[in-house]
Amino acid sequence: MIFNKKRLTFYIIIFIIMVIFITSIKLMLSIFTLEQVTSSSIEEILRNKWNSIEYFLIENLRYNEKLSETIALNIIHEIIENHEKDEIYYNLMNIEKFDNNFILTIIENNLRGIYFKNIQNDANDPFVVIIDKNESSSFILADFSSNCSIKDNYSDNTFVRYFYDEYPLHYDKDLAKVAFNKLLDLELGTNLNSLIFFQFPPPKSSSYPLEEYTLYGIKDVFFKNNGDILKTFGSLEFLSPYYIYRDFDIVGNFRIVNRKITDARIIGIVSAFNLYDVIINDKDFYNNLSKYDESILLIIRNAQNSQRSLFIYCILLMIISLLGSITLFFVGIITRKKDEF
Repeated sequence: MIFNKKRLTFYIIIFIIMVIFITSIKLMLSIFTLEQVTSSSIEEILRNKWNSIEYFLIENLRYNEKLSETIALNIIHEIIENHEKDEIYYNLMNIEKFDNNFILTIIENNLRGIYFKNIQNDANDPFVVIIDKNESSSFILADFSSNCSIKDNYSDNTFVRYFYDEYPLHYDKDLAKVAFNKLLDLELGTNLNSLIFFQFPPPKSSSYPLEEYTLYGIKDVFFKNNGDILKTFGSLEFLSPYYIYRDFDIVGNFRIVNRKITDARIIGIVSAFNLYDVIINDKDFYNNLSKYDESILLIIRNAQNSQRSLFIYCILLMIISLLGSITLFFVGIITRKKDEF
């Protein structure tokens, strides 16, 4: 009878140790599950944040398109109303050769002091391009950004900068080439599937590089940056061109005849904006985005607290299990020795 009681006690201790051990394993699995749930919750919040930003971007692309159109219509009116067709054509074809060109004067007068939503910096002011046959003959005609100004020693016979000269001046040179070639192809960049944008040096060096020059490429960087709007959008400049005109120049010469590009020059008014600047200047929208960030921080904080508690419980149970095993081991040795006597 005594022997059976000892054996029963032995089995009960083993059972308790096994229960404790299994419980600790479950707690470890709970920690892993909590990490997955936390990650999924954060992912969902980031998706909602991105959707809000995407809608906001659409609104501002429309505003940008309207701004470039308004500038262009004012320029067209001043040129057409005050000058003869032959005079306009001559000045357009020689616009890069002398700086007292009336077309250039009209363009500069309509560009000066214009900023996207009055955000006054180099990332939110418009510029004007002349679209010729190719990147070697197409150029930026007017740009009041200080970081894009022509240096005194740039050229002895021109004050413009050709597209192919622009590429090495940009942070992402390949992206610059893509963007300028879209302008050369007279693309509009007015919807999410055909964005035209530049990238300058990111304000935070830890930002991930763009792997694709599309909205999806930007979205990928957004998620890699954990929704950080400064890292993602702080260096991007979105463009909305309005062409005078797409199929013919300002005096009516067709751009393409018999499938060949003619000498007709297209004036492109390009309005630009930096989305990060626009966001931080829109207090309501910025505060709404901040709520997403606050939700993520709350989830992370709660998850860390839960993980800490689960980890402590798990460690305590494993210690108890270990001590129980050691105790059981020595109890068994002592019991056998007593049985021998």
